[in-house]
Amino acid sequence: MPPTVCKALPYSSIHFPVCESTHRWALDNLRVLVSNHGLSSTRPVRVSTDSQTRGVGQPIKNQTLAGEFKTWANSSGNVFVTFVFPWLQRKMDSVVNLPQVASVAIVQTLQKIGVDSKVKWVNDVMVNGKKIAGVLCNATGYRLPSTDSNEEFTAVLVSVGLNVKSTPTLEASEFQPITSIADELQQSDVEASAVLDLLSIELYRTMGIFESRGFDSIHSALEQILIGQGTLVSIQQPAISPTSSSCDKLPNDEIFGKFIGLCPKSGSLLLKTVNSDTPVEVIGGRIRRGTIRRVIRKQNLARSSAIARILSADKLVSFDEFNESDREAEEGSNFGGPHESWLSSFTHTRAQIRQIVG
Repeated sequence: MPPTVCKALPYSSIHFPVCESTHRWALDNLRVLVSNHGLSSTRPVRVSTDSQTRGVGQPIKNQTLAGEFKTWANSSGNVFVTFVFPWLQRKMDSVVNLPQVASVAIVQTLQKIGVDSKVKWVNDVMVNGKKIAGVLCNATGYRLPSTDSNEEFTAVLVSVGLNVKSTPTLEASEFQPITSIADELQQSDVEASAVLDLLSIELYRTMGIFESRGFDSIHSALEQILIGQGTLVSIQQPAISPTSSSCDKLPNDEIFGKFIGLCPKSGSLLLKTVNSDTPVEVIGGRIRRGTIRRVIRKQNLARSSAIARILSADKLVSFDEFNESDREAEEGSNFGGPHESWLSSFTHTRAQIRQIVG
């Protein structure tokens, strides 16, 4: 069936009843979007579908757009959409923040519907520890027609999967609790089309603010909805800012520290570690929580020396923070997702640990 074209929104909107992937379709049809649907330096395009048969998730093992991606098994009745925005070539460095911008727009959309949500860094939107939405963004390098001879614009893709009526499933290896708007509101009459239009307007507004004012314009709003700020975390397969402090990695390409916030200029995660005088700036990776036991085990050190190294010298955490992280590890907390159970006990008693960390 041919797509439906809607012109009521600030986008040229294309809708398919069924599509393998809106992200892949948009990427493969940028020339068509320009020639047939008005994509330009002043006009974005929205590509949506009622049902995806092979949705695209995050790249596997830090692959590029041409590499391999995680796939979703998608259910109908949800929001599956890719927004194609014009972006100034001279501002391409800021494209790295688009997932965060989109996450803020999703949270604000859900708030208007009556669902309280948070952001798990970098760009997973969560409700009570369960994932409700995800974002995938890419710069395409495709140059767009422009009436401004002094500026060059290229197309960037912002794809959103938002569970409205049902809960799609990830590959078994990526399992985590999932929810939907219908589940949270206990209502079955929520329409994906209405949610899509609300999200489209909110994203258009947020992208406009970000484009004109930079990341600092959304920094405060994002920090208020971040999960895990102020807690101990590990970052798997971390991408460290080239201007950041150096830090020791654990086996399996992992770093450990206290998540103290976001850089107001770049949006990088700021991680306080025991062997760095200034916060380490992390620009990508997979965040996990409740990791003290994992760190001790992976370092393959005596438990006492590992605890002393991680917790003592610069007071990385207080005893209360250690106690809370230890409890969460016992309960299997991973920002709401299950993970392996850690070592069940330490040789140090609580009193001894209290003496170490003060």
